[in-house]
Amino acid sequence: LSTLEVETDARSGLLLTLARALSQQKVSVERSEVRTLAKRVSDRFTLAEQDGTPISEGRRLNIQVAVISAIESLVWTPRNSTRPPKQ
Repeated sequence: LSTLEVETDARSGLLLTLARALSQQKVSVERSEVRTLAKRVSDRFTLAEQDGTPISEGRRLNIQVAVISAIESLVWTPRNSTRPPKQ
């Protein structure tokens, strides 16, 4: 099985966003560990294909990109962002 680790700033809707990204990639979450300490999140997901087989190297990269994109979409929403917009 593959392990995906996510460490980032805590923000509202993060876990839901991660779950949706993984669901859209059609993977099965076999195990998860979700931890928040102060304003940081450290999540670990054990993943497999929906049929229980291991995830191939190429698929792992696609899953990583999907998860990073989902996290970035949260970072840049005006409600959650503390950074000023780019000019």
